[in-house]
Amino acid sequence: VNILNKPDLAIDGTVSTDGTIAGIYPDISLNGDLKVENLSYLGKIIPEISAKLHLDQFGGKINPLVLSLTENKIIMNGFFPFQKGEKPRELDITINIASGPLDALTYYLPQYFSKAVGNIQADLRLFGNPTAPIISGDGRFDASELGFQGMPQPLRKVELGFTTKDGVVFFSPAKALFGKGLLQGDGALNFRDGIGSLTAQISGENLDFSMSGLELHKARASLNASGNLYNPVIRGKIIIPQGKFLLAENLPSTSRSTMNLPLKSLDYAFDIEIPRNFWLKNSFINAEMKGKMTLSGDLQAFHLSGGFQTLRGWLFFQRHKFIIDTGEVKFGEHDGKIDPSIRFKSVTRLQNIQVFLTLQGTMSSFTPKLYSSPPMNEGDLISLLTLGMSKQPPPEVVALRFTPRGG
Repeated sequence: VNILNKPDLAIDGTVSTDGTIAGIYPDISLNGDLKVENLSYLGKIIPEISAKLHLDQFGGKINPLVLSLTENKIIMNGFFPFQKGEKPRELDITINIASGPLDALTYYLPQYFSKAVGNIQADLRLFGNPTAPIISGDGRFDASELGFQGMPQPLRKVELGFTTKDGVVFFSPAKALFGKGLLQGDGALNFRDGIGSLTAQISGENLDFSMSGLELHKARASLNASGNLYNPVIRGKIIIPQGKFLLAENLPSTSRSTMNLPLKSLDYAFDIEIPRNFWLKNSFINAEMKGKMTLSGDLQAFHLSGGFQTLRGWLFFQRHKFIIDTGEVKFGEHDGKIDPSIRFKSVTRLQNIQVFLTLQGTMSSFTPKLYSSPPMNEGDLISLLTLGMSKQPPPEVVALRFTPRGG
């Protein structure tokens, strides 16, 4: 019988049942078989769900429940309680994920995963208090490639193993290749006190990264995670020895950003240090910078603070190259928009005249100013830059002749 056809909810499928109901209310029990075939939800199909069930006023027993996915199976056995109160019956469920491919991640969860090539296997037992069960078991996750939505490139050679002891899930090994670099670490989820308090440490070496005009090379990173499974707090430090960024064209116009993650909240902050050899480039600037900045945020918005100082570089104005004397870029927000403030002083030489160019303002609106030594008005300087000559005569050059005595 096609009783799951709900067009408004995009649910479809066929359910068949066979069973008996026995007893006198409220002591009623149900024994039977349940099968759901071709369950479709939001365009994704689960080929089959089958279960042998026993239900009574205390809870339900499944022996087994088999969830058949496109290329894998999840098998559950055990008892789950219905009753609440001072002395509820205890939960006792085993979950077996047969060794199989990871394709289901991209098929059923495309909003989170962009690529998943590998295998997964797990055996778990959840038992005790149903609101805070104890977890035991182990598992293994190996992927030749694993990509998350929004990542510029997938992780490679991912290895993640987990074991459990006294309600704590320990993750080790945990490592992956990112570009030419290695990410590795360990962590734990403690379910003894609730939904899973989190501790994790991750470090990375020789990391390469590129996205939307940003390129980082040989970066080092260290991250620490705390909080709980649905409300993580992440702190980190990143050192970038080499990189470049196309400054104006690729800055996001707003600090608002909605992350599509299965979390209630997220609190992150990364301190980023750039000792040198980081180049900012766009149509009018090419400069090597150093500096420190902080990237922080939550599920709704991110923030940038800090800035860069110039080590060397050039400004390009009216087809002329000005050598930067001093310069800085400071990150900040104006009315919810990311718009760094800039300040540069530079110089070039034309016809024995030193021409100075300063830029001051924000990336979206800055003011160039010209002055010179010897002094000239700005109109003459523009003519000098555009036409190669000024309206006023060049400064007088006085020649001195030295005549030795007796000459």
